[in-house]
Amino acid sequence: MLRDQGFDVLAIAEVQPGMTDVDVLQLACSEQRWLLTLDLDFGELAFNRQLPLPPAIVLIRASEDISALIVAALAGGHADDGGFFVLDDRGVRWRPFSPARQ
Repeated sequence: MLRDQGFDVLAIAEVQPGMTDVDVLQLACSEQRWLLTLDLDFGELAFNRQLPLPPAIVLIRASEDISALIVAALAGGHADDGGFFVLDDRGVRWRPFSPARQ
């Protein structure tokens, strides 16, 4: 869906399945890509382990069709700011990364 809307998508499952979370985070950071994930561990890696961060991490927790939520996060009011986004059944929530971490 994202590719159909013109987004540049690199899917880990297509290029290197089994990559560790830390390696995925490092790849997203080095390529300056937003990281879209279903994995709660990326919040812990970003906020507790103090690892280098990509422009944004989007945690998907919605049980419904999330296509509109993803597009809203990618094009929404905080898209240029980056940070940590949570997409759930209530909508899009956003938390900035601290300025020292960017």
